[in-house]
Amino acid sequence: MGCCSGLAIIVFQILACITMAPPWALSHLVLILSACKQLRTGSCRHRMVSRSMRLGLRMLLCMSRWIRVEITGLDDASEQMGQSGRAVGIIANSTSLMDTLLMMAYGPAAQVHTAKMLTGTKYGRIPFFGTLLRAWGAAFINTKKKKVAEIDKIRMDMNARSLQAFEEHVLAGGTAVWFPEGQMNRYSPLELGCFRPGPFCLPLRVDMELWCAAFVGVSDCWPSSALLGGRPARIKIALFKLCDSSHALVSEALGSPGAEDMRAATAWLANTAHDAVQVSVNVLAFGTESARRGKE
Repeated sequence: MGCCSGLAIIVFQILACITMAPPWALSHLVLILSACKQLRTGSCRHRMVSRSMRLGLRMLLCMSRWIRVEITGLDDASEQMGQSGRAVGIIANSTSLMDTLLMMAYGPAAQVHTAKMLTGTKYGRIPFFGTLLRAWGAAFINTKKKKVAEIDKIRMDMNARSLQAFEEHVLAGGTAVWFPEGQMNRYSPLELGCFRPGPFCLPLRVDMELWCAAFVGVSDCWPSSALLGGRPARIKIALFKLCDSSHALVSEALGSPGAEDMRAATAWLANTAHDAVQVSVNVLAFGTESARRGKE
């Protein structure tokens, strides 16, 4: 890491402390109050938190002139997302902690304010960042299996409760956000990992409007292995619609396995979303749908 990158990280962290201190303080207060009255996604308190986070993050990225963010499809997403009348699901690739911050900052406002994110428990334990996630209403799951059967059963029970809360949020008309790779892609950011089929049970049980977000260049700004981020980078984001109806997409008429076969249908839907996001990543990174042709 050169001197310029080191200086950029220091300045970014100083700016982050200035711009994100008010949202963090508000988030902390809201979490304390939630002990008396449960914090519900879409409530007045939740909207205050999400709006303060969004404003703080946009100010941070605006002042960090060495980080360029280019977004395609935002206008269409802002106009069309949720127009089907169904609950919205947003699926994205993950290469850095900053993916979540970018989703908060640049996602369509109407969906961000009613969104619940499915993410790993380890991210909820990160100082400062975890407070923001919990106040935003994230649902946490533990994907790491335990060697002791009894402890692993507790983990699975906790995950089941989180997934149940996630589904109830969607049934109430809220927006669902998840990163189906299950972990940050640490080794090849431009080559997506397998999308885990588990969370795709949700759009099979509930008819949803599905959108995808593809991120490129985020790990250059904040590498997954780095404690601090803010390096000079050119970040590209693409938002696009996968389908108006998840049930229609998985119907026999479209050549999918059929929703009655849950295991086959979730695997098919996960692979379909994976291929769509991979194509978008290739276009952002190489200007072509094929990564191989782009590299050549």
